[in-house]
Amino acid sequence: MGAVLAFVLGLFAYGAGVFVLLIGETEEWCAKGLASDSHLQDMRTSLLPLENTCVFANGTTYAEIPAWLNPTVFACAAIAAICTAAAIRLERRAQVIPR
Repeated sequence: MGAVLAFVLGLFAYGAGVFVLLIGETEEWCAKGLASDSHLQDMRTSLLPLENTCVFANGTTYAEIPAWLNPTVFACAAIAAICTAAAIRLERRAQVIPR
């Protein structure tokens, strides 16, 4: 049950991040200079880990994806994997030990 809950929570967080990535206006903000006074140098976009970041010539960055989102997604994936491995191990152990 814990694995399913962690997986669903991670999937929900990732879905929320993708939603922000798709409907966000980061590119427009950065191109118009609304996020920084400096010239836009680079735009970094990635689906894993989720990233939508403007990099400006003066070294400043503007990220639309919340900082907590990627750690939450990866922590939920790790918890789901650990819970699944523990459930498999306990099931195998229960089959070996006769009751």
